[in-house]
Amino acid sequence: MNFFEKIYNTGLSEENSNSLNNKIRVVNYAALFGFVFLYINVAFNMYNGTYLLSLSDIATSPLLLLIIFLNKKKAYTAARFLLLYVLPAALWPFNYLLEDVASHYYLFSIMILSYYLLDKKINRIISITYLSVIFLSIMYMLEFGLTLEMYPEIREAFYWINAIGSIFCLATISSVYSNENKAHVSGLNIKNSELKKQNDFIKELLKELNHRVKNNLQLISSLFFMQSLKIKDKKLNSIFNETRNRVDSIAILHQHIYSDNISISLDLNNYITVLVENLKQAFIQNKEVGFVINAVHEELSIEILTHIGLIVNELVTNAIKYGLNNNGQTDIIEIGISKTDKSIDIIVSDKGKGFIDSFDIGNTDTFGLELVKLISEKNNGSLKINNDNGAKVSVVLVL
Repeated sequence: MNFFEKIYNTGLSEENSNSLNNKIRVVNYAALFGFVFLYINVAFNMYNGTYLLSLSDIATSPLLLLIIFLNKKKAYTAARFLLLYVLPAALWPFNYLLEDVASHYYLFSIMILSYYLLDKKINRIISITYLSVIFLSIMYMLEFGLTLEMYPEIREAFYWINAIGSIFCLATISSVYSNENKAHVSGLNIKNSELKKQNDFIKELLKELNHRVKNNLQLISSLFFMQSLKIKDKKLNSIFNETRNRVDSIAILHQHIYSDNISISLDLNNYITVLVENLKQAFIQNKEVGFVINAVHEELSIEILTHIGLIVNELVTNAIKYGLNNNGQTDIIEIGISKTDKSIDIIVSDKGKGFIDSFDIGNTDTFGLELVKLISEKNNGSLKINNDNGAKVSVVLVL
């Protein structure tokens, strides 16, 4: 860090906000620029023999050094007051003694600085009014010749120097605003990085949660399987196997979520395809059965997928148990799932004998269809059955 960087970083603190630190830099910039400008002026005046001007520049420079010193002592408010109010007031006797050297035009630069350095609107109004009064009083003084004589050629040089000083102040403020934006972007990048770490951590937690849920469900499924091996009653054994498949339908869902590292949703088509494959392995051994799956590729929440999985599990299980003809031909079970903005429509059909004429879905004692009915009612939906070259069950779940 060079000498000038140390000067304009004087008084900065990590305890300050970025905005306050940038304003301290602006005060340091202004004081440093004024100090350098004065001593260039000293050299210029010494060369031209205008020793009185040189002396006035040397007398003014301690004010600028005091501004930097105050910032170093963590007295930014005092340093700002010195820059905005004391230093401009010193221009009045300066112009009186040395005639019109145009130094009062420096006040326009101070007005710009005061607008940036002061936060409250009322303070800005007071500051600009104060500086305007000083400017007008100096103009009045010069208009009525209340000054000593001065070299005309130096007057023109001061006009140019003050104009350059004003441009420098504008460039300084622009630079500070740019630094503030960079600091803001840097802060956002840090926050985004922290949020990404938190998000990754949450994903890992959800992944582990789904992994444990899947393992627990598979343990329950294994317990049902082991228990079914000891049951000789075929009907009771069938009940155990069906219950096991219901548990498996949920376990498959969590297996997919864990494998794909997906936290809150899963593709419907992929889930149904794996679910149906699992049912084929559980129920179909020596039969030729074809499955036609027309399920939309749609990311759905775990909750709604669980309901859909249980419904498909029950309806496909019923189709396998009661909808196959055993006529030596390939049986077809069709599964169609579509989605609209308001509902999920599920249709499972087979080419079997269909429902008996006296079948009443409202009074069924079949646990599987009763479960489907309960799920549809929970989702404000409906359940319908009819015969169309076999059994056809339609379920609507309202989203």
